[in-house]
Amino acid sequence: MPVLQKAASQGIDPAEIENLAERSLAAGQAKQERCWVVLDESICTIKLPKIMPRYTLDDPFLAKFISAPDAYPDQPGCYLDDLDQIYDVYWFKREKAFQDFFSTLAGALIAGDIAFF
Repeated sequence: MPVLQKAASQGIDPAEIENLAERSLAAGQAKQERCWVVLDESICTIKLPKIMPRYTLDDPFLAKFISAPDAYPDQPGCYLDDLDQIYDVYWFKREKAFQDFFSTLAGALIAGDIAFF
């Protein structure tokens, strides 16, 4: 479902959203990013949550599962290799490993330690 339809289904007038986007772009308080309008901090005050992950990317436990930047010549970068092997460390605690993995990933994204391209 497109974003404006979702907004309308929640009682938000799509015309108000479009008006805000147009005014913000004209005032230099937003940027057009393909089909999205990204509002700057003077308008959008949404903050990412504070996430306190159990591990960080430089933690020795995780570091051994992160590839070298040149491990994949056709796709340079560092990758978390073999998620199943990480899960195996926890044996029966697979759900906990899953939660730890995603909180680590989210914490690193919010901290600016990783990015997706």
